[in-house]
Amino acid sequence: SVLRELEKDRPGNEDRRDPEKYWFSVFGTPSETEPWGWRLEGHHVSINFSSVAGAVSAATPLFLGASPAEIRTGPRAGQRVLASEEDMARKLIVSLQDNHAERSVISSNAPDEVLTVPDASLDLGVPQGVSGKEMSPVQQALFRRLIEQIIQTLRGELADDVLAEVSENEWKELSFAWAGSFEQGQGHYYRIQGPSFIIEYDNTQNKANHAHIVWHSLENNFGLNALRLHYESQHGRPHADRVKSQP
Repeated sequence: SVLRELEKDRPGNEDRRDPEKYWFSVFGTPSETEPWGWRLEGHHVSINFSSVAGAVSAATPLFLGASPAEIRTGPRAGQRVLASEEDMARKLIVSLQDNHAERSVISSNAPDEVLTVPDASLDLGVPQGVSGKEMSPVQQALFRRLIEQIIQTLRGELADDVLAEVSENEWKELSFAWAGSFEQGQGHYYRIQGPSFIIEYDNTQNKANHAHIVWHSLENNFGLNALRLHYESQHGRPHADRVKSQP
């Protein structure tokens, strides 16, 4: 792998950077009627799906990473991973300097890592940055395209379903915040936060050539809300009660 070659002098690298160390896990029994889930997990990949009544009910948390984010030497020099997710966000933050310079940048230093963890419940407090309703029409369009680019990591119909759930009011309530440098190749971070989801992107490690992006549902990580609704409608009691009653 590329990363194994880049880290060839690091002790134990043969075991740490094994391209076959990726796992597919199933939770519950695959069913057309009962809840179950599956996960693809490995270095820089964590994709979680939950299913209720034979349909995908949740696709978060979703985490992707790239190291290097840009290949800088050799025959593939210049190739980048997560390039659109970085470039579109940078274009947006530069545009926001015209009318929202102070509030759009929450820190001159980017955090070393994304702040959220893979949990069913998350709280980053009051959204920071600039909301969609405060942006100009051009900025709003760019902001929407950035979010669509990230969510369309999923297969077409799944991405369409997620985007369809974002109401026009929520598009306006979503906020965008940036930390760090505006320059490519310098450490930077951004966060998109709204009533129902959070997206974080961070590229600070390895001289800003190691990117992480994560998308969380605030209501339905790991299918929590879909499971609650299923148990309430099909089993007559809340999911929490069902869990507590099990040995």
